[in-house]
Amino acid sequence: TLAGLLRTEGLRVAVPEWQQVLELLPGSYTKVSLDPVHTAVAALDEKIKTALATGIEELRKEELLRRIAELQQFVEENARK
Repeated sequence: TLAGLLRTEGLRVAVPEWQQVLELLPGSYTKVSLDPVHTAVAALDEKIKTALATGIEELRKEELLRRIAELQQFVEENARK
């Protein structure tokens, strides 16, 4: 069962079979979603946090910010209102 796959550590939920860890923030991800977009966003959020915590070169940081801005613009242009 899905419940058998989940491990919780505080607000972090690990899904070993999916090789992902989701962080459940109050008022944000209050439930685990199987929606691929939500899953991808949570995984990307975790990877960015890890990269920033372990250190990232200034040029890479600028590239990361540029790409995040492009993604944000894409979402804003294509989101249903």
